[in-house]
Amino acid sequence: MEFTDIKIFKEVADLKSTMKAAESLGYVQSNISKRVAKLEEESGKKLFHRTNKGMTLTTDGEEFLPYAEALLGTIADLEENFIAAPKKIRVGATQTITKNYLQDHFFDEQLVIFTNTSSLLIQQLKNHRLDVMILNKKLEEKSFIRTKIKEEPISWIKSKQNKQALQASTIVINRDLECPYRQATLAFFEQTGLRTRCIEVDTLDVMIDMLENHEAAAILPDSSIQSNEKLQKIEDYSLDPISIYHYQLKESRDSFELDLD
Repeated sequence: MEFTDIKIFKEVADLKSTMKAAESLGYVQSNISKRVAKLEEESGKKLFHRTNKGMTLTTDGEEFLPYAEALLGTIADLEENFIAAPKKIRVGATQTITKNYLQDHFFDEQLVIFTNTSSLLIQQLKNHRLDVMILNKKLEEKSFIRTKIKEEPISWIKSKQNKQALQASTIVINRDLECPYRQATLAFFEQTGLRTRCIEVDTLDVMIDMLENHEAAAILPDSSIQSNEKLQKIEDYSLDPISIYHYQLKESRDSFELDLD
């Protein structure tokens, strides 16, 4: 008598249907029927009445049910108290890093990925709500272990349909004062004396949409346009890359490094 068969018995008893039990447990209906029949054979008891309307417990099934519930409860307690579940690593990153480098990692069952502003991510790491933080800024924080993991090329980006020179384009920047691409944009203004209309937005998606559909430009990572056929780099300007860092608390017992390539 196998534990899985007991679990199937309980599900069929609750739902009164092998089809519904199969859907609930993620099994094929024929497999559910075979496992119930196997359990009946091993116990030497007929546990269910089978009708066109579904499955109902026999007298023997009614007597068997509390034993099944007790066993399932004991196994659940055992798993909760003595069998450690695989630990998931909580990774925090900004919008741009998440969009450009972490999309595939969402399918990694070992990871849980959170997206937020850098200031909130820093607090979450300090408060042990994150295990790892990926930021494109260098922090001097004594409680953090910092590792540089990537040099990110950045460029002026605009639509392929935008024939305007940079000086005639509307410049789009993130409203977050700590955004490194915003800071690179303002530094470019300071160095070149460029003065043009500037619009602040809150999200990367809005910024990309504005670049695609308007005579606008923005400083963004080169990776932002790798799969975007509507956007292009403005090759007239060379910008310094931005460093991306991996952070963990010094007191953390587990060492983990995320590959962004």
